[in-house]
Amino acid sequence: MAPTALTMLPSNRADMLRNATCVYCGRDLETTGYTKEHVIGRRFVPRGSLDACWNLIVRACPACNGEKSDLEDDISALTLAYGASRPLVKADPLFAADLDRKTRGSISRQTGRAVAVSGETIEIRTALWSNVVLTARMSSPPRVDHERVFALAHLQIRAFFYRISYRSDTSTGRQWPGMFVPVMLAPQSNWGEPVIVEFSRATRSWPYRLIGVTANGYFKVSIRKHPEEGAACWAWALEWNQSFRVVGFFGMLEPPMAEAWSFEERLKRMVTRHPEGFLALGLEKPVESKDDTLFALAGETEEGL
Repeated sequence: MAPTALTMLPSNRADMLRNATCVYCGRDLETTGYTKEHVIGRRFVPRGSLDACWNLIVRACPACNGEKSDLEDDISALTLAYGASRPLVKADPLFAADLDRKTRGSISRQTGRAVAVSGETIEIRTALWSNVVLTARMSSPPRVDHERVFALAHLQIRAFFYRISYRSDTSTGRQWPGMFVPVMLAPQSNWGEPVIVEFSRATRSWPYRLIGVTANGYFKVSIRKHPEEGAACWAWALEWNQSFRVVGFFGMLEPPMAEAWSFEERLKRMVTRHPEGFLALGLEKPVESKDDTLFALAGETEEGL
């Protein structure tokens, strides 16, 4: 059965499942074998931030566990680096202690170098006249690979949906029907990006099925369900290391709805193609408090994890 109520997890200790199938791929663990899996990787957030906080600990097949660990490695370092300039985050000793170690030890999958010494250069050539070419070079810090971001988000949301649909009598949870549709990703400096604000407003009235903040605020998750009776459509949001957000939908989305909201379709409208890929130019926009509702409780009866 689909989850029909808000799922509550313990606030100050791990929630552990003895699941019989992999939370990520659904395979029978008697066949594949299993490993102990922290859904919120203890090294994904600043070291020590999960002490006396909740986490979801499950069983996963070795292949899925290995894939998720690889994704967490550089994404953890890069999202910590995105938050390095924020005074309140930078002053946190847990954050400061991990930032240097992770950025020097994790390899950017974009540049093949340690995150701490990585940078990216984009060169654009534009023909002004038949014999005049304008060349512009721009440099930036290492960026997260959006495909890797969405892959990690997919796995984390899979695990949380498995938890809220978990049945103790069968030791199994569900894999959702239908699609997984990423909508947008953004660093903290651009949480006011119009697509994220539009997504937040569109799903604000959907009832929560799971809402949680842990690791001293370095990890947030929410899952909301479409309010229409019989609908099998959910909205999800993640916040990593107080510096990066990812949002989207999963479930039975009609193809037109999926296309209208998908990241790839949005990307086509936002960027300009150049010989080596796409380029988007624009001012980043911080989120206003009235629009910052991705993890806000909608009513007094709804409580966090």
